[in-house]
Amino acid sequence: MRLLAALILILPVFAQAKEITTIAGEWNCEYGARHDTDSMKTNAMWFTVTLKPDGTYDGGGKSSAIGITANSRMSGDWDYAEDTLTLTGQTDGPFGTLPFRFVADRKSDELLEREWTTGELSQQTRCFR
Repeated sequence: MRLLAALILILPVFAQAKEITTIAGEWNCEYGARHDTDSMKTNAMWFTVTLKPDGTYDGGGKSSAIGITANSRMSGDWDYAEDTLTLTGQTDGPFGTLPFRFVADRKSDELLEREWTTGELSQQTRCFR
């Protein structure tokens, strides 16, 4: 009986640890935003990010906005809950240091994706291995 009680307490912790190790590692990611009426508000990012088991991340790639494409770096904390990956931190690029937030939903062990529209702005995130 005690063994059964101990297993019931341990199984959720094991499942959460398994999810973290499945998501942790290197991902190739993309972000795109397209404004229907103002092309100056259209931007994109392509980057590789490493999700570390301690809940932090770092990465780098390219950013494109208002006709300028430049290198960028990002770092911060990541969280994975209810099949959604969230990166929160900062990015350093051609416009200085800015807040950075990236959200994508798990589609498979190799793919995270999300699409949404707010007013005239359509956005998409994607990460793959």
